[in-house]
Amino acid sequence: MNSVSSHRSAALRLNLIKIYISSFFRYFILFLPIIVPYFTSLGLTHQQVMTLQSVNAATFFLTEVPTGYFSDRFKRKWAMVCAALIRILSVLSLIRAENFRDLVIFEILFALSLCFDSGTDTAILYDTSEELKQVSGDAEVGSNGLLSNRMFYLQIGEAVSAVFGGILASYSLRYTVYGSLGVALVQLVIALSVIEPARVKKESAKSAPVASGVLGALSCFKNNALMSCGILLIFINLLTFIGTWTYQMNWAHSGVDLKYFGYLWAGYNVAIAFAARLAPRLEAFMGSKWLIVLTGSLPALGFLGMCYSSAILAVASGFALQFCRGFQGVTIHRIFNDQLPSGIRATANSMVSLAIRGFFAAIAPFVGYLVDQRGIKFSYFCLGVSSLVAFGLIFYFVLNRRLFDKHGQLALG
Repeated sequence: MNSVSSHRSAALRLNLIKIYISSFFRYFILFLPIIVPYFTSLGLTHQQVMTLQSVNAATFFLTEVPTGYFSDRFKRKWAMVCAALIRILSVLSLIRAENFRDLVIFEILFALSLCFDSGTDTAILYDTSEELKQVSGDAEVGSNGLLSNRMFYLQIGEAVSAVFGGILASYSLRYTVYGSLGVALVQLVIALSVIEPARVKKESAKSAPVASGVLGALSCFKNNALMSCGILLIFINLLTFIGTWTYQMNWAHSGVDLKYFGYLWAGYNVAIAFAARLAPRLEAFMGSKWLIVLTGSLPALGFLGMCYSSAILAVASGFALQFCRGFQGVTIHRIFNDQLPSGIRATANSMVSLAIRGFFAAIAPFVGYLVDQRGIKFSYFCLGVSSLVAFGLIFYFVLNRRLFDKHGQLALG
């Protein structure tokens, strides 16, 4: 390997580290573990809190694909830079927020910053790894390992953030917002230092050329396995999103002191990180089919468990949804991304995220209304029963017919 290739190889390996560091800080959001109490301290009802998340999701719905296409069409590095700059603006808007209308502006800006990040870091990881294979002659890490590492650092970052956020919140809720501004500046510095990896052209399984952009991404969903993974990703992420935005309501209802919210949020995110690390080994041990069955069943187990009035049981049951997030973020996401051509990978991931946010935008206000009218425990019971029935239907009518063959093996292509 000549000196130019050696230098490029070293730069690409450093690029992987930078993306992992960026993942660590992506959800290093100090106010996140106490965001519901923060909103309610400004006079908002639970329905208004969930409506704000609906606004956030609707912003994703409108901008997810355009930002993903921007990332595929132009430099992905600049998509990361845009994400960091808009995140800074969003935190500044939260500092000034005093009412529901001000918080709507914050949610729009915050969602837009996450949209520019969505799918971009995954695409850079894949492209960096694929260029490393060509430059150095060997693979730095397989796709399963890439996503496992990314998920691990992302969740550990959120866990560490939760501990610090909880400590700051014990003094003042607003301190968590001020601290998040400094973190956003760190994200900007990291984004500016990332190098753009070369785009590696990848043919489909049938060696047919794939059109670029949204039409190319749509054409990929004709693949049975891709379509099945897309449906499953939408279903599972919708349930875990609802869980994420109702945990704090449940803790408050169960009598958990606010000073412990940060530690609970940290523990929940460590569980996701642990599950992400465990997923490749579990998949090798029990096979993709049974790991997906376990993953799809965990939300129902979590929601039904959180119906208990006991604070300990209610909190412990929430870990089921966190393990679900860790498993699906590696296994199902890996099966999905392994079949996508590099040129439309960010766009295709953004389209799945768009569908998740669209469904969440429609459902979130209703969940908030149900919590206000009937209470969090009754809401969890409804979610648990409906998620169990829905996964049974998806598994029987979609997964068994599209993703797996009669022997339970992945039927890709």
